[in-house]
Amino acid sequence: MKKLGCLLLGLSAIALAGCNGLDHKEKAAELIGGEGGLPPEYLQIPNWKDCLSTENMGSFSEYCMPTTDKPANCPQASWDKLKEIKMKACS
Repeated sequence: MKKLGCLLLGLSAIALAGCNGLDHKEKAAELIGGEGGLPPEYLQIPNWKDCLSTENMGSFSEYCMPTTDKPANCPQASWDKLKEIKMKACS
């Protein structure tokens, strides 16, 4: 069988047989959850959903920091932490 190598596409990794001597299942297991596979930092902040807005990006929505004042039901400590981690601002 011809050695093909590995192909990485964005967040998805396609591992092909013969890549670095590992079969495709071993290589996929190595890549999943690796560098860059950590959850976003804002998920660790209590009540983050009470503080953030969502923005429609076409085929998906993402959370972002409101450009207006802090929402009334957002705890101040959570708001401060979201600003500290430089959460992306809504447009």
